[in-house]
Amino acid sequence: MKMHINHLKALIILILSLYVTSCNSDIFIDKNMEMPDNLVINLEGDGGYESVEYQPRRLLHIYINLFEAEKMFTFYNKEGEVVTDDCPADEISYIQYNDPFCEFSVGFSGNTISFSCLQNCTGSALTVPLVLEYDYAVKNITVTVQPGMPMSLFLWDYDDAYTVEENVDTRTFTGTYNNSTNDPVIVYVEPYRKWPCVARVEPLEEWAEYKDVDLPVPTFQITLNDEEEWSLRDIGTITLGRYINYDAVSSNARVPVTVPAQSSVRINVQVFFDAATFTGNMQFISPVYGNTHETPFTCHILEPSDFKIETQQL
Repeated sequence: MKMHINHLKALIILILSLYVTSCNSDIFIDKNMEMPDNLVINLEGDGGYESVEYQPRRLLHIYINLFEAEKMFTFYNKEGEVVTDDCPADEISYIQYNDPFCEFSVGFSGNTISFSCLQNCTGSALTVPLVLEYDYAVKNITVTVQPGMPMSLFLWDYDDAYTVEENVDTRTFTGTYNNSTNDPVIVYVEPYRKWPCVARVEPLEEWAEYKDVDLPVPTFQITLNDEEEWSLRDIGTITLGRYINYDAVSSNARVPVTVPAQSSVRINVQVFFDAATFTGNMQFISPVYGNTHETPFTCHILEPSDFKIETQQL
């Protein structure tokens, strides 16, 4: 009898050890909440929302697999404090994308991950590779936030003060004309047509860079009273942070040059450029919620201001 009891104890111990061993790798893991290794989510840009179940246990780290992700996203813990992405996964409450024109966030609550985008008026899609690193696996979630309605420039205002630097650049071109007739010939030179004006509008805030806006730029011109002034001029849609070329106000100016009879003339043209710097403020508005965001900007202008024409007999 005693032998049977000992055999029974040994059998129970063996069964328990096998049970513990077989369950050790999966302890506290709910297979029903396991995500696939790679998950793709498409989110609408304006008011988009999706949620998925995930396994919070044995999750070590949560991070965004992008270069300079720490500048693009902010991680918050359950107390609403800013933390780094290398903090323990169970401390992270939500992740916020740092762009006022794309209000996208990822939230973690219980066994649910929620993806929300109130608005995306940046004009382009946002792709977020979210990585969940477990001690036994790595799960990848690729979220694509589609563009919503675009933002628009609501108000703009140039400051009264500006600076001008005269004759910062000189550009030349040369042409020849042969007059084989017995009479003088008048030819016309267009000194401002060869080179366009150049402008660059630089916003102070990074979120406003590379956005297309309708913003007039200051243009140098000579008035009917032969007075020089800078006045605002609409040159069409411009891209903030990038150079814009446009024609000078007097680009169609034509200067007569007389070529004597039976002669060849070299015409030398010098065009002088002035540089001007203007500052101001621009205010953008989001179409969904009507939020406004303001940023100072600087406008750099390079425009032809004067010319000199010389002729040389050949």
